[in-house]
Amino acid sequence: PHLTRTDERVATKFTNISFPISTLIGQIETGQIGLPELQRPFVWDRSQVRDLLDSLYRGYPAGFFLFWQAAPDQETNSIGLDTKQSAPTLLVVDGQQRLTSLYAVFKGMPVLIDKMTPSKIRIAFNPLRERFEVTNTAIERDPEWVADVSSVLSGARSSYSFINHFVDALKADREVTLEMADTVAENLQRLANLPNYIFSAIQLSHDLPVEEVS
Repeated sequence: PHLTRTDERVATKFTNISFPISTLIGQIETGQIGLPELQRPFVWDRSQVRDLLDSLYRGYPAGFFLFWQAAPDQETNSIGLDTKQSAPTLLVVDGQQRLTSLYAVFKGMPVLIDKMTPSKIRIAFNPLRERFEVTNTAIERDPEWVADVSSVLSGARSSYSFINHFVDALKADREVTLEMADTVAENLQRLANLPNYIFSAIQLSHDLPVEEVS
């Protein structure tokens, strides 16, 4: 159908895009994705981060993101405490809590809680029971648990190597049937595939005034 001038103006306010988690994490790491000054601090507790990972693992929808193209002179903040290579070109308007959680867990990076306390978020996974929990001392001592999923999701080692090491450690602690070993391997690989999870996003034009974006 033919677009009127009004329709064209409205259409240029945003575009629909999609990203795998791995791309989002990479762009946060380099600094391409950041936060506008209008954003509140990171306020999620660890149980909310645990529930987000559980939803992603089970393939549930986890919402969309709303980004805003950054203007050259715009005041921005980065996600995480590490040094970035560049200034943000995309600013998070909706989805900061989820993105900050993903960055903290996937990269094992500390984040500021309420702009005050640097803290690491450690989430554990039990591949036999397919359960996520906030890491505690009992979990750290139990070889049935991956005490920190960052060890799987950060990409520091191959999933094949991690799975073999995990199964060997479990066998050293208890009897493990072939069926149990297969279940562990399958579920750890499913966890390792989370960077491929696709998020949809709306990208707002840079020339929208802050009042309209707010």
